[in-house]
Amino acid sequence: MYEIISDDNHTDLLEQIFAQWNDGSGDECEFFSKSHIRSLGVGDIVGINGHWYMCLSYGWKKISITEVVNLEKMVENHPLYKEGAWFALRRVLDENSLLVEA
Repeated sequence: MYEIISDDNHTDLLEQIFAQWNDGSGDECEFFSKSHIRSLGVGDIVGINGHWYMCLSYGWKKISITEVVNLEKMVENHPLYKEGAWFALRRVLDENSLLVEA
């Protein structure tokens, strides 16, 4: 499905993943189209071979596994988590200014 050319530069692969998991891109993958889930978007995290990236409004920010784990804990402990993880994630990202361009 995805061809990884280099472990150090995943930019092309991340853009391909974004297109395949984003409704309206014209390049949606079949699994996404059939699953009826929300599109990949700002604040979502993608992992590739032990490397972690957060989707920004334009591009991607490389983050550490420690940042991923800490973010998960903040989301799980946020009052909006009971409404849904995505709502809590958005609030945590906003409250902690975590969507600042790299």
